[in-house]
Amino acid sequence: MLFKYSLVIFIVLLFLVSFAARFAGPNNILYPIKVNGNEVTWSLVVSAFPQTHANYQIERMSKRFSDVETGYLSSQMNPGTLFIIKSHLQDHALSVKADTDTLLIDDRITSALEVLSHEEAVVTAQMFLLGEVQKQDKRNQVNLEDFALSVADMRDGISSQREGVETTLITKNERPDLIATFDSHLFDISTYLDTVQAQFDAQANGLPSSYVEHVAAQLTTARDTLNMSRSEFGSDHFAESFIAAQRSYRIAEIEQILLQQFKELNITPSN
Repeated sequence: MLFKYSLVIFIVLLFLVSFAARFAGPNNILYPIKVNGNEVTWSLVVSAFPQTHANYQIERMSKRFSDVETGYLSSQMNPGTLFIIKSHLQDHALSVKADTDTLLIDDRITSALEVLSHEEAVVTAQMFLLGEVQKQDKRNQVNLEDFALSVADMRDGISSQREGVETTLITKNERPDLIATFDSHLFDISTYLDTVQAQFDAQANGLPSSYVEHVAAQLTTARDTLNMSRSEFGSDHFAESFIAAQRSYRIAEIEQILLQQFKELNITPSN
């Protein structure tokens, strides 16, 4: 009987610790449980599904970037913590690459391209955001320049991977199984652009005029790129059409991430 009660108490404590760890920052004693416990557990749950697993690793990358930015802005970042977060970030990126390689082996080229486009958008947005964060005068004892350079190298590697997958898709150019669903795919991207546009319109009054012009131009480019994708579809250029659609989504996603992060971090982008 005592064993049963002890087991129940242990399980309850484990649940409480795991729940509390979800909100732990980098300097919190529960942070390793958050990253190496909670997140790894869910990674194992979805590990049989490469695209889902890759997208979750990209979500983890976003969390690590957020850990750096919030820690820096609150003057609670130190070189040791930054090194640990950088190591986690590199591990997440390696997991995404492994999942992408699996998708390519399974001949799921468009799925691999979707993953890499999403990853590139996240890392590109965070590159810009890190630059803005460093401009905030917080008297920090840690320099983010080396970290930002490693993120830039990471982005270049992802871009190179994405371009390689695009070349593969153009070379094969035969995805009849996806043509039937491509119209709905384009509709989903168009809906997403509308969502980002609405978010931008709601925040535009509090942003510098030059940044407003930049975002407006980027969203126009995204819309034009999507229209180009539509015009190509139905011809002999399905691959190019799909690539253009992903480019449109990528452009809009970068701007959405930045708009959201500027709001959450309560910082104003520089002119």
